[in-house]
Amino acid sequence: MHKKYVIEGDLTQYIKPFDDRQRVWDAIAEFRSKVCIDLLNQHNGSLLFTGPIAIIGSFYFTFPKGIAKHKRVCDIPHTRRPTMSSLIYFVEHMASGILFGNGINIASIECNKIYTIGRARVEMEIMTMDT
Repeated sequence: MHKKYVIEGDLTQYIKPFDDRQRVWDAIAEFRSKVCIDLLNQHNGSLLFTGPIAIIGSFYFTFPKGIAKHKRVCDIPHTRRPTMSSLIYFVEHMASGILFGNGINIASIECNKIYTIGRARVEMEIMTMDT
């Protein structure tokens, strides 16, 4: 089994730590609910991925406002927060129970963080691994 999923939106504001947790919690919960609904719709009632699975993903981020437009080049590495481990945890947490049983099934992950001139998003492919 092999499928591709896209999560729209900029994750940076929902991953990084906040000082005022109560105020921000509602926005984070709302975004996570939206992501879960989007993943459910994209999965379209298919069976959950079982056995060992591999995830190949790309996290696309928009350029910071401080970088001049003429210096913005597509597909250069993103080296700012959030950390890759936080992003992978976020995707694993959101997809758990919707796309696959739980994180125990993940046997391989290949991901990258890059800047894009287009929209911020996460693109991931999930596939079962032959055993």
